[in-house]
Amino acid sequence: MNKESFIYIWYDSNYKMFYLGKHKGTPDDGYTHSSKKWQRFKSDSIPQGVRRRIIAWGIDEDMYELETKLLLNRKKKCWSRYYNVSIGGDFSADYNDPEYKKMMRKCNYDNPKVKQKLKKSLKARENNLDYKERMRKNNYDNEEVKEKIRQKTLGEKNSSSLGSHKITFENGHWIIVPNLARWGIDSGKYDFAQLFHLKRGWKIQGGKKVRILRCKDVVKVEAVKTLKEII
Repeated sequence: MNKESFIYIWYDSNYKMFYLGKHKGTPDDGYTHSSKKWQRFKSDSIPQGVRRRIIAWGIDEDMYELETKLLLNRKKKCWSRYYNVSIGGDFSADYNDPEYKKMMRKCNYDNPKVKQKLKKSLKARENNLDYKERMRKNNYDNEEVKEKIRQKTLGEKNSSSLGSHKITFENGHWIIVPNLARWGIDSGKYDFAQLFHLKRGWKIQGGKKVRILRCKDVVKVEAVKTLKEII
């Protein structure tokens, strides 16, 4: 058995409280706990009535996952009896540590349950009318933001969403819109992604490059910056 890390649980009989944690090392290396709520003490000066029990051994990643599961279980049932403050340990992690990054990716970014939960959360936010109105007020209707974006866009050769665009319809008529994305959203008819694909002339579908010739009754989308270009 790999004994790289272990899960431990302290019991404070003085207050009938527990503390559960994970440690990468050995039980006799001097480490006690990392709680910010419980009193600090060293392995050679453990308070009277306090004792520790090792409940699991294994590689560090597995022990991290097990610690999280155990703490989640206790948070649901008896969190008030624990000195723990947060799930996953009360510590200041080294975020630049490759092993820490790998562990966090496995527990979060590569976790199907976390992905599904995040997907539902984002979908709910996108369908929230208050959120949409707040975003419109803070961005699309904010003159300062609009000017900053406009200045940035004018410096880009191929603007995909902002700057003036000429929209040509199948009946030959055309219009000039100051913001392609905003126009598509406000119209309630045209999808901005499809308008962008039409402007570019293609999109990736099924891993292949497919030509795009129209978006409903729009047959051409092109960026324009000067009156000469429009005429």
